[in-house]
Amino acid sequence: MRILVLGALEVHGRDACTVPLTSQQGLLISAMTVHVGEALTSDRLVEAVWERSAPRDPDHALHTLVSRLRKQLALAGDGEPCVVRRANGYVLELERSLIDALDFEDRSAAARQKVVERPEQASTELRDALGLWRGDAYIDAAYSSFAQPEIRRLTELRLLACHAAITAEIALGRAEAVIPELLALTERFPLREPLWILLLSALHATARTTEVAGTAERMRAILRAEHGVVPSPVFEALASELEGPPTNPLFAAQARGVALF
Repeated sequence: MRILVLGALEVHGRDACTVPLTSQQGLLISAMTVHVGEALTSDRLVEAVWERSAPRDPDHALHTLVSRLRKQLALAGDGEPCVVRRANGYVLELERSLIDALDFEDRSAAARQKVVERPEQASTELRDALGLWRGDAYIDAAYSSFAQPEIRRLTELRLLACHAAITAEIALGRAEAVIPELLALTERFPLREPLWILLLSALHATARTTEVAGTAERMRAILRAEHGVVPSPVFEALASELEGPPTNPLFAAQARGVALF
């Protein structure tokens, strides 16, 4: 079985067939996926599925829901049950590689270590890992309190992977190709200085130095108008440096201690 949560929830069984789930079953398996390998008490699962509108007999309702889910997973699966009863609740037992979010986390973490010495390999592996994303993480449970911390964590890991992939690609001379991606990322995440620094670096590396000053000023304006803050001194010093002739912007950034990924 494989569980996909980097986008709309999908549970794949034998031969990659999709297991049909009700909305409550989806919330149940999403909550268990967030805490894979951890026994969750009935109270925590009832709260995850029903939140403030728990049924009159929550234990019976949960038992029925789990029983039906297990039957559906057994029909589609090809091995031992992955939703297991424990004395204090239920646990999802599944290898990390069979959950796309954890597979992404492991693959991207390993690839980020290769950016400096093996940028080509790092770029390929990071783009492959990022390809696991089909939309926002846990989108079906976006308004459920149990999913919020994990959504934030996975979003941060996705950004780190983007940072690292783009850093490798600028170092490989592919700055022109990543500029559209950086423009979209800085628009969506305007408070992340490393993204702006990568955008300035890409513009600098493609000899679009006249755009560096304008881009840096746009960042300052966004921060002032929407957030009431100013860029760091490191950003300002690096922005001034990148207005000069093309050199190696990534080395300049790293020399100033800027964490690019």
